[in-house]
Amino acid sequence: MMPLPFILAGVAVAAVTGVAGAAAKAVNRDYEEELASINKKIKNLAEKTDRDYQNAQRKTEEQVNHWVAFKRELTQYSLQRFVDSFGKLKKVDFKESKDLSLDQIKDIERYALDYKLNSSGKSLGTESEAAIKGAILGVVGGGAYFIGSLIKGVKLQYAIEEAEANLAKLKVEVEKVKKEQLKLAKLGKHAQEMHEVARTLNELFMLAVREMELNMSRYGTDYSQYGQEARKQVYVTAEFAKTIKHLIDAPLVSDRGGEIHQQSKQTLKTAQAYLDQTR
Repeated sequence: MMPLPFILAGVAVAAVTGVAGAAAKAVNRDYEEELASINKKIKNLAEKTDRDYQNAQRKTEEQVNHWVAFKRELTQYSLQRFVDSFGKLKKVDFKESKDLSLDQIKDIERYALDYKLNSSGKSLGTESEAAIKGAILGVVGGGAYFIGSLIKGVKLQYAIEEAEANLAKLKVEVEKVKKEQLKLAKLGKHAQEMHEVARTLNELFMLAVREMELNMSRYGTDYSQYGQEARKQVYVTAEFAKTIKHLIDAPLVSDRGGEIHQQSKQTLKTAQAYLDQTR
């Protein structure tokens, strides 16, 4: 029979071992919970960033598509009607103008004729896609770069350190995505502004075209026989056509990673100034 002191010692060792095991399990559980918490932060941040970016991209694509569709409408109907009517006039002379020439009108006529003959609108139809692709240039593959951010491991203390490092890296990537998202928003807003200015210009342009056509029915098609007001009406109508054609021609995006093209900015500014002047 084992002496009592040895029995008591064995009980004590077992008790200590049990306490130590429980403590180890508790620590291990804390590590697991901490790791799970970090992984959840990574997952939530990744999903939110990707969701916000995709929403921004869809909105921008919609705004750009509206502008591209309106450019088709301007080309197919408004400019074509102007070209058809203006082409009936004879002996037109803009020699006194510094801002408008018959060469510019001929350029509009060639453009409208080319569009009418081809009628595919390929250059306009692909612009939306090109603009969006240009605007997202530099984004690290949308949500794909989040894959592999979640950490699992047996040695939990090291796994936690790695997970925290991955969370830090993810936050850096998120800032990059936010910058691209801001770029998309600026592009969409610019396309919307181009659309709004062009729409208002087109309303005035169509009024001017109708007035020019009315004068042609009154006074004939010999511009040299027109009075000052009738000549001015032709000139104003041609100015509208030139301004709208410049808006249509202006490229939305530069080659530098989706930045708004400087020509587009300047054209919008000029068109807005002209619009303010005519009101």
